[in-house]
Order: sequence, then structure tokens, then C-alpha cells
Amino acid sequence: RGIRYLMGSVENSVITYQSIIGQEASKQLEILGEEPDVLIGCVGGGSNFSGFVFPFMKSKVEMIATAASEVPKFSKGKYKYDLVDTAGILPQLKMISLGADYVPPPIYSGGLRYHGAAPALSMLVNNGRIKTDEVGEDASREAMQVFARTQGIVPAPESAHAIATAINYCRNPANSGKTVVLNVSGHGLLDLSIFGE
Repeated sequence: RGIRYLMGSVENSVITYQSIIGQEASKQLEILGEEPDVLIGCVGGGSNFSGFVFPFMKSKVEMIATAASEVPKFSKGKYKYDLVDTAGILPQLKMISLGADYVPPPIYSGGLRYHGAAPALSMLVNNGRIKTDEVGEDASREAMQVFARTQGIVPAPESAHAIATAINYCRNPANSGKTVVLNVSGHGLLDLSIFGE
């Protein structure tokens, strides 16, 4: 009694607030006179990615959600009703999930260790509207270094997974000339130890 339990991600209601990310990106693209061909971002629970892409949903833009391959929710998860939280306090939601009892490995990208994806995002992945990718920690670390050297910004390890997807996407000659919009959702200044000495 008198206790409230709020999720910071996964719940569809959180996505509504996070949609400011996509609204702002849309406005910036409008100012630049650009139309995106593809939107790419990382997925832990999915609220950041969903907030980024959902404002573009009516357009035909391609959308790619990138998860950590060490937490293979998109390739090995099931689209089913499951617990949102491991404590079992919240009601079950239909989502892509590895199971609420899934114990993720200790990867550096802590924000990508969640067992499932937000229900709205899961539905759009399940029906094929949103494509997915999974990137390993080594590839994300390499992408993090490339991005830091070329852009002058150290991205968060979570965002580096999406950067790896974007790099691979742009290397494909079929995607030449496309406008790629990448959601770099955080900085990695506190994560420099990932590079060792």
C-alpha cells in the first residue's frame, strides 16, 4: 500500500514521452530539406528507439532496430505474453521476449541487457514494418572507436551497436546515396575503460 512501481522503458506510455526524440529529428530534417530513407537505433527495452522512429511511422522510411547479439531477443525471442519485470509485479504484456527469467551475460552495454522489447515495437517487428539487427560487443566497440575518431564524439556503448548497423548498411553499394539517420542516444565519456589501456 502506498507504493508505486514505474517502468522507465518498455511500457507503451513511456514511448509517448520519448517521441520528442523523433519529433525533434523530423523538425531538424525539415530545416535541412532532407527526407530520411532509413532510421537506425539501438534497442534495450525499446522506448528510446520507438520514440525516435514512431513519429515517422506514416512515411515509407525503412527502420532498423539493433539489439546486442549477446541478448538475442530478435533472433531467438518469442512473440508472446510475458512478464515485463523479473519481480512479477506488473501485468504480462505481449512482446518479443527471451523470457522474464532470462539471465543476460555481463556485457558492457548494460542498457541492452533487457529480455524483451516494448509491446508496440514488438508488434511492428512481428508484422515486418521494422527490421532488426543484432551486433556483438566486439563489433560495437570497433564502431564506437570509428565514430569517436571521425565525428569527435564518444558514443555510449549501447549506441555503438546501432552505429555498427549503420556502418554495415552504408557499406552496401545498394544503399549508396541514401539518407541515413542514426539515433546516438548517449555519450560514452564514462565508458572509456571499454578500450582498455
